[in-house]
Amino acid sequence: MVKIISFVFFLSSLGLAQAVVIDEKTGLMWQDNSSSQDVIKNYEDADDYCNALSLDEYDDWRLPSIDELISISDRDKFSPAIKANFYNVKHSFYWSSSTYLGDATTAWGVHFFDGGVLWDSKIYRNSVRCVRDNHKE
Repeated sequence: MVKIISFVFFLSSLGLAQAVVIDEKTGLMWQDNSSSQDVIKNYEDADDYCNALSLDEYDDWRLPSIDELISISDRDKFSPAIKANFYNVKHSFYWSSSTYLGDATTAWGVHFFDGGVLWDSKIYRNSVRCVRDNHKE
């Protein structure tokens, strides 16, 4: 039993333990493969990336809304400020699909270093984590 636990911990520390995280509270399925910490794109390319993503046999991924992205942050944690079960996390700003109402050239996001919610210009390159509705078959 100890060997199995050690092996699972080893895989988790490498980011290989899972490709997705299902949030039972919201019913959302989140991308958590190794790409989810390496993808850095401007807003338009981030949206295109999520729409084209095929992961875990699903192809209906999308860029999350700001409320959805906030739902996985954990401001009681620090570096990264994200809920448990997410292993592939960059301690940086992640795009949401929510455009800032005062300026259509900016969009909201969450910085998972400290869980801060802020906006950035859509031309800048930031991290991307895609989401999908977890429809029960």
